[in-house]
Amino acid sequence: METLITERRLSLENSTEGPSEDPYSRDTYTVRINGVDHSLIMGLITRYLVDGVYPQLDYQSDYVPYDEDHIISCWESEVGMSHDTFIKAYHRVHGQPSKCSSCGGRKLTYSSGYAGEAIAGCSSCHKLVWCEPVTKAMIE
Repeated sequence: METLITERRLSLENSTEGPSEDPYSRDTYTVRINGVDHSLIMGLITRYLVDGVYPQLDYQSDYVPYDEDHIISCWESEVGMSHDTFIKAYHRVHGQPSKCSSCGGRKLTYSSGYAGEAIAGCSSCHKLVWCEPVTKAMIE
């Protein structure tokens, strides 16, 4: 029996982890479904949390090594969308550009820049389209 989704909210947090002298970028993708947070944390290692707790995934045992692709796949299965779909939906909902202002291209690539920074570039002309929190003027 399928669960009726009455609430779905997307959030994305860019932050850092690790030592302050050499921080690593960390992105937390959270989908809140009917009051339950499903968070995919991609940083030094990839983690999946449900309401702040590690769920028991089918790969976890003493015999199977850490598998990032499987962790992402489990998160995607639970939230009902791919990681790429999450990124596109989040940026569409939160007002980031959907096309390049230089060439009009609609294929944007979202990525992490410096630790704690999110960027979007045009796949056609390779120009920077959007940057957060460091401003475009600061890196040109």
